[in-house]
Amino acid sequence: MENSISQIHDKMFKEVFGNHKIAADFLKAYLPECLSKDVYLNSLEVQKGSFITQELKEVFTDLLFKANINDGDGYICFLFEHKSYPDRNTIYQIQKYIIEIWVKAEKENSRKSPPMVIPILIYNGRKRWNYETSINERMDWYSNLSEDQKKFVPAYEYLIVDLSEMDLDIRTATAMQLLLRIMRDVRQLDRNGVMASIHEIMVAYSKKHEDNKFTYYVEVCLRYVLGVKNDFTSEDLLSIANQVSKEGSELIMTLAEQLRQEGLQQGLQQGLQQGLQQGLQQGQFEATAKIVRNALSMNLKAEDIVKLTGLTMEELDEIKRDIAQIKPS
Repeated sequence: MENSISQIHDKMFKEVFGNHKIAADFLKAYLPECLSKDVYLNSLEVQKGSFITQELKEVFTDLLFKANINDGDGYICFLFEHKSYPDRNTIYQIQKYIIEIWVKAEKENSRKSPPMVIPILIYNGRKRWNYETSINERMDWYSNLSEDQKKFVPAYEYLIVDLSEMDLDIRTATAMQLLLRIMRDVRQLDRNGVMASIHEIMVAYSKKHEDNKFTYYVEVCLRYVLGVKNDFTSEDLLSIANQVSKEGSELIMTLAEQLRQEGLQQGLQQGLQQGLQQGLQQGQFEATAKIVRNALSMNLKAEDIVKLTGLTMEELDEIKRDIAQIKPS
């Protein structure tokens, strides 16, 4: 059950943060100035696939962006933590992840220099993160080393955005903070708590509805809730629409209609795919039945027909019965 819930969160996380606009806004808000000044955000390019090893799949999911960092190719990785509690081993797991990127980059591009990798851990647990983000800080002997000795210690630091620490007033929150708040709430609150959070968001929206960016993020928040929270439905959204401002109600009604149309389109596509699959299966059956009919007319033994067609004896008997039913009387 826990794995299936994590998969739903992972899917929505990748859909949302895979959007170039949202990823860039997040980096503007949370990259320290010493890094952000040399990251060209317009160069962000989401990478297909994953560098998560089998060992790390239970720990986090990843979303990797290639970017121009300090006038060279580099990577920024978003790591979405699965666990609902701080894990002391995360600092080592992220280092393994970075090494996987370096090894693959060298194999694929024959690079002599490994690319710069900026890891960002997004933690969405109930307890606050209380472990070091720098290996140096964990080594109580590191500060006693000379500068020459420190050269022999593989050290690095990762960034963390701890959603459990978010204690903000939605009325004054930025658009990005709204999204992170709702990501936290859908994982930690029950249905009534999530409905209360959405109601707060829609109240804030009523005062900022002319802000296109804020409107965009409110819609992303609502879609995120519907995508992750199984016990939250479009009907719940409509019930909130009756309690908020005209602008908030109109946004919810518009989104509900969009979701309805998307559902119809998805149903149509699934129907077409099923029809195509059934057609292929029917065509395959008819071709096999024709081979069987010809083989029977040549008085071939059942064992030989099975070898010829790859059918089982039970499947052959079924086709023979079907052929007998469609023979003219």
